[in-house]
This record gives sequence, structure tokens and C-alpha cells, in this order.
Amino acid sequence: MAMATKIPARIPPSLLARSLSSASSIAEKLPKASSPASPAIDLSDTQRLFASVPTASLLHSLANLSAMAAGPLVDVGVAVLRAALASEGQLLRAAAIGVARATVHRHFCAGDGFEDAGRAVTGMWEEQGLRSILDYGMEDAEDSAACDRNLAGFLRTVEMASSLPPSSASVCIKITAICPISLLERVSDLLRWEQQDPTLRLPWKTNSIPVLCDSSPLYLTRSAPDPLTEMEECDLQLASQRLSKICEQCTEANIPLLIDAEYTSVQPAIDYFTYSAAVQFNHGNHPIVFGTIQAYLRDSKERMVNAVKAAEHEGVSLGVKLVRGAYITRETKLASSLGAPSPIHPSIQETHNCFNSCASFMLEKVRRGSGAVMLATHNVRSGQIAAEKATELGIGRVDRKLQFAQLMGMADGLTYGLRNAGFQVSKYVPFGPVEQVMPYLLRRAEENRGLLCTTTVDRQLISVSHTLRSRPQMAMATKICARIPASLLARSLSSASSLTEKHPEAPSPANPVIDLSDTQRLFASIPTASLLHSLANLSAMAAGTLVDVGVAVLRAALASEGKLLRAAAIGAARATVHRHFCAGEGFEDAGHAVTGMWEEQGLRSILDYGMEDAEDGAACDRNLAGFLRTIEMASSLPPSSASVCVKITAICPISLLERVSDLLRWEQQDPTLQLPWKTNSIPVLCDSSPLYLTRSAPDPLTEMEEYDLRLALQRLSKICERCTEANIPLLIDAEYTSVQPAIDYFTYAAAVRFNHGDHPIVFGTIQAYLRDSRERMVNAVRAAEREGVSLGVKLVRGAYMTRETKLASSMGAPSPVHPSIQETHNCFNSCASFMLEKVRRRSGAVVLATHNVRSGRCTVLIKPYFALV
Repeated sequence: MAMATKIPARIPPSLLARSLSSASSIAEKLPKASSPASPAIDLSDTQRLFASVPTASLLHSLANLSAMAAGPLVDVGVAVLRAALASEGQLLRAAAIGVARATVHRHFCAGDGFEDAGRAVTGMWEEQGLRSILDYGMEDAEDSAACDRNLAGFLRTVEMASSLPPSSASVCIKITAICPISLLERVSDLLRWEQQDPTLRLPWKTNSIPVLCDSSPLYLTRSAPDPLTEMEECDLQLASQRLSKICEQCTEANIPLLIDAEYTSVQPAIDYFTYSAAVQFNHGNHPIVFGTIQAYLRDSKERMVNAVKAAEHEGVSLGVKLVRGAYITRETKLASSLGAPSPIHPSIQETHNCFNSCASFMLEKVRRGSGAVMLATHNVRSGQIAAEKATELGIGRVDRKLQFAQLMGMADGLTYGLRNAGFQVSKYVPFGPVEQVMPYLLRRAEENRGLLCTTTVDRQLISVSHTLRSRPQMAMATKICARIPASLLARSLSSASSLTEKHPEAPSPANPVIDLSDTQRLFASIPTASLLHSLANLSAMAAGTLVDVGVAVLRAALASEGKLLRAAAIGAARATVHRHFCAGEGFEDAGHAVTGMWEEQGLRSILDYGMEDAEDGAACDRNLAGFLRTIEMASSLPPSSASVCVKITAICPISLLERVSDLLRWEQQDPTLQLPWKTNSIPVLCDSSPLYLTRSAPDPLTEMEEYDLRLALQRLSKICERCTEANIPLLIDAEYTSVQPAIDYFTYAAAVRFNHGDHPIVFGTIQAYLRDSRERMVNAVRAAEREGVSLGVKLVRGAYMTRETKLASSMGAPSPVHPSIQETHNCFNSCASFMLEKVRRRSGAVVLATHNVRSGRCTVLIKPYFALV
């Protein structure tokens, strides 16, 4: 709501008039509200139209679209972004990525990864009734290795889509991401020459659906191209196999696959791939494979009609995604350089006419049951014409074979108008890291330069902003500078974290589980000053650009030799993130914090001395001293007020943990392997564990490595002994999968030795985002029961998602992490349920470390030890 405080309570009419009067000649007028005789789509009541959209989202959209209305600003911004991304300066690059992430990336994309995209799709489906077209954001592969990496990303996208609510998502790909550009150009040349010389034989060609027509831009191939080489034919077959794998997975999951159109120099090859896949996979009334027709091309209608009629002749139901086009500048420049007429219609009105004609043709096919169409348009008039035509033809508004679509971040008014009229509507949802989707983002910025001045449905956001001042959130924002009541701060804090879902409804008296509705009572024990500080920090961390730039500046300053710059950076960190997330700089500060939380708020603490990743024995010994002093301090605090957390990477060198993990993974694959140093009988791995991290038999530990291993185990034993004497639980953190087997070995060896009786001292950690987490946990707990050991488990969601995904991808292996956040939630809840049964039977203990409200409500009926870490 920080942005809301800067927006005037009322936009001056003169400003609004200036914005609207600058509309270019290509913008259509907003149609009048539909009359009762033609209730196709009604865009007149903007307040109702945007009723399902949160105020913060509207404000963010308004800010971005307004910025894109300033052409010079867009030009400068694009130039700066291109220069910064090409620069070798890390600080400049980080700042550029931060700016892009907070503006165009946040506006046009669903996030950096699969988890972000899954949340976005689920949110649009459940809260707004919109479908999504998921685009992993990969394009322009240069070689087969890049194609294979992209294929893995697309397959994971399909897998993620299949885990989302049924019918909520389709998947979009670019053929340029799974076939090298150079090969697509060669195939396109041959297909164009075949169009000019029908006697040409293409031995690799298997598709009978035409991809070109007499009006196609054949000037791109001016002389007979050489036939494909044997290697090129092999690469073509590999590319076809990649597409087949995607189609097979989509068919199994019943998820539509939309294949994007691209520039005319490679479009014939793209259509060849598309129609070949359609012939193979489009059976029945509901096609899986959709090709794309760009209506701004002069030959688009003729090509589409030829392809659809040929598909009918073959008994194939062709799916068509109809768009206007996205490469107008590139196509015009290329044709001009070749001395040829542009392949694009000479006026926007001719493009509109072509789109509407193509849409009418496809709607007739839908009515006759011989095709399906997705009308991807931001043009209000085209949307209204198509909606009226569909109604006239009697096409049911819930018919899956007719869908409308708009880009994420654009034409939201048309989206909601079509949805309100009962049609199925999708948003095109790209996702991926900023660097990966940067070509798409730059196209969006450049193609939509002056956007707010030329697109009526996006200008509607200005009028919607008039109504925002009447919303409760706006009233709060405008008053916050005058006086900040503790209750208001509490309400702000209760919704600040992006890691939690919306608060559930207040429990009924019959089910008094957790009540989060009365925020004033909820935060009553917290001083106003603390609430203010938390609100300020959380608000700052909600600004992605600020975080990215801040992190980059901190890293650069801490690496600098300038004492003044370094001191300034440390001072800034101390006053912000350190103060917010940490209990102080020393043992005395931590003791005060623990005592305060215990006495004033009734909360326990898990003390973490903050040491990790030791490189040698000397560092391990220093860290051991710190951990022992932490336990000593904890034992002086009020009884039961604190436990202690350690990382094994702080008391055992990383290199040794990697070696031990390799041997444990190889033992899992070859049970005959003898590990003379191994003393623990509790299993640390299972069949579903990521064993690809050890691909060949590792060498045995050397004599020195075995000695260092014994020293590390002795360090852990000293910590456990001290915790046992003081009756203080010891929580051992999980880390990344490359060293986790060794960490579990340390943990379970200590548990066998020190966990006697009903209350275990040693707790291991299970990360629920790992696919093998539940199986490993169940195996370990049951093995511990057989050994008469009461195992303690700290259950978390996980903290190394980016690292795990990148490592697996670099090794050509599937990620060990669940493909969607919902599957992680399900795994967490299932593990929690299993451990709660063990708690009830007094054969285990559990710390449920969760920020997820739903998970907390699911488990709170039995009273284990909860933590938020």
C-alpha cells in the first residue's frame, strides 16, 4: 500500500482527458455497453469488471501501464537494460535485473520458477475463474544441448500443469526452443522451394497438411537450397522426437499444447512440426495440438483455410490459436533489406479484418465439430464480434473448443468482460528467471510502447483508479501518516508475508482451532514500536527492486577494501535485515531476546549460532566452541524456554561430507559395499532418493578422512552430551542434497546414542519439498522404533530450491524437488500426520516448522512443539 499513499485521492479530470486524447489512430473506440438484444460482453461497468482484482494489483498494473505510455521512457529503459545485461559489471547487472523484476517481469510474468507459476495459475483459477497458458519462456536454442535442456523444462511445465486444478491450464512452447534455429531455417528454405517447384522431393517429409500457399513470402528463398545432410536429418528427427515427448505427456494429462508462431524465416518449419504432431495426436473432437496463425500476415487466411481443410480430409481435428502478430518491425526490415514487399498487411484495419474473418471461419468449424480455436486478442471490437458470432451459431459458452485469451498484464478489462459473459478465458502466463524471459520482456516493452495511449481496455484502469479511494485499504493508506494504531499495524503484518496463503475464515465455536480474525488481539502482546519496525522491514522487502539493488550493493561493499564503505554497509544491514531476522550480535543479546519472548509472549526459541560451511578442522573447532557456549547460555535461561540448532557443515568439512554422502549413495545402489567406518543402522536413503549425484563407485575414505570423520563425530557427541546434561533439545538442520546423506548419518548416529526415553534430545530435519522426504522419514522412524530409539523430527518445507533445481538440471536429471507448491504442501501435511500418530503413541517427537496457515490448522488439534523458522 506504499504506492497507494502516493496516488492522489482523485485523479484530476484534466489529466485523465490528456491521457485519453492522445490515443493513436490505431486504437478502436470502446464499444457501448451491450444492449439487452446483444448481451455479448459488457465493459461499461469498470468497477464491477475489476471487482475480483485486489487493490494492490490494480495499482501495480496502473503504474506499469502508465510508464509504458511514455514512449521515450520505454526507449531509454530498454536501451539501459540491454547495455546493463551485456555489461560485465555485477552490480550494474544486478541492478538492471532488479528493476526488470519489479516492473515488466512482475507485470507480464508469473514469477521466476515453477512454484511461482503454480501459485499464479491456482490463484487466477480459484479467485478469478480464469485459465492459464503456461509458457516456460525458452526460445532460440543454438544447439542440441540447449534443446534438451529446454525440453526438460517444458516436460516439467506439463507435469506441473497436470498437478493443478483440472482444466485450469494449458501449455505453450516455441519450436525454436527444441530445434536449432539454423536447422529451422534450412527446413523452411526447402519447404519454400518445394512450394515453387512441386517436383522437389524431400525424403524426410512425412506431413501431408500444407504449410504454405501461393501468397506466402517465397522471396526468402531465391535459389534452390542444398538437401539436408545426413547429420541435419538426424537432428531433425531428434527435434521431432522432442516435440513428440511433449505431446505424449500432454495427451496423457489431457492438457492442450499451443505451439507459438514466430518470424516468417522459420515459420514454414514450425508449421511442419506443428501439423506433423497434429496428425499424430489430434484424435477425437478435442485436439491436443494447436498451431498459431498470425493475422497480420497477408497469407494467413489462405494458409489457415488450406491447412484446416486438408486436416479435415485426413480426419484430423485441427486446433488453431489466432493472434494478430508479434514481429512487425523484424518482418518489415527483413523484407525491405531484400527489396521485397512486406509480408504484413499495410494497415491495422486490414489486420483487424483478417483476424475477424479467420475467427469467423474457425467458429464455423467449431460449430460443425471439426476444429477448435483460441482467439487471442486485445481488440475489444474483435472480441465482441467473435462473442456475438459464437452466440449466433449456438456455440455453448462452456464449450472447450472455443476459448479467448489475452496476455498476462494486458487487456484485463476485455478478459473480465468475456469471463463475466460466461466464455472460457485464458491468460498467457510466461514464467522463468528474468534473464531467461528477457527476450520476451523486451518484446513486450518495445511492441507495447505507448500502450496506455493506444489500448482502450488498458486505459480502463485509469477510470478504475477513481474508485480505489473508496476501498478500505486506500482509506488506511491515506491515514497511516497521521496516526498508526497498533491494530492497523497488526492487520498489515498479518497479510505482509508472501509465503502464506490467505487467512482462513475464523473458526466456528464448534471448531476452535486457530483464530486469526481478531488481529488486534492476535498482536496485543507486541509493542507498537516493534510492530512499526516489522512493518517497515516487510514493506521494504516486498519491493523486489529495492531488495535486489540492496543485496548487490551490500555484496560489493563487503568485498571492498574501503573501510568507510564496508562500515556503512554493515551499519545498514544491522539496522534492517539483521535487526529484523536476528536476535543480536552476541550471546548476551540472544539471551535477552529469548527471555523476552518467553516472559512477555510465552514463546520458546530455537537458538542458532549462525555458523556453517567450515572448510577445515580448525574452523570446525572454532564453531564447536561457539555451539558449546550457546548451550551453556541456553541452560542459564528459564527452563524449557530454548532449544539449540546446529548445522553439521559447521563441524565437519564440506569436502568430507560430500565424500561420505557419495559412499552412502553408492551403498544404496550396491548393498554389498562395505563401509568400515559406518556404525549407524538407521537408513538415511531410500529407493526414490536422488542417487544420480553419485554416478560411479567412489574411492573408499582414506586413513586421514576416516580420522577427520571420527573427529567430526566427536564434536557432535560433545554437543549432544552437553544438551543431554542440560535437557535441551538439539535440532540438526537439513541442507542441500549433495551432503544430506552424511548429515542424516551424523544425526541418526547421535540419535541412537542419546535418544533414550520418551523425550528425544536429537532432532533430525526433513525437507518436505523433496520427493523422497516422506519415504526417508518413514523408513528412519520405523527403523528407530526397532532399535528402541525415540526419533525427533523437525519438519520444514525446504530452503535450497534454486540450488537443487540448477544442480539437477546441470546433470541432466529431474529435480529432486516436488514440481508444485501444492505437492509440497501435501507432502508436509502427510509427514506431519504420520509424526503426530507417533507422538500419540509416544514413539517420537516432532517440531512442525511452518509458515503455512493451512498446515498449522491441519495439525494443531494434537499439541506438538510448533516453530516458525
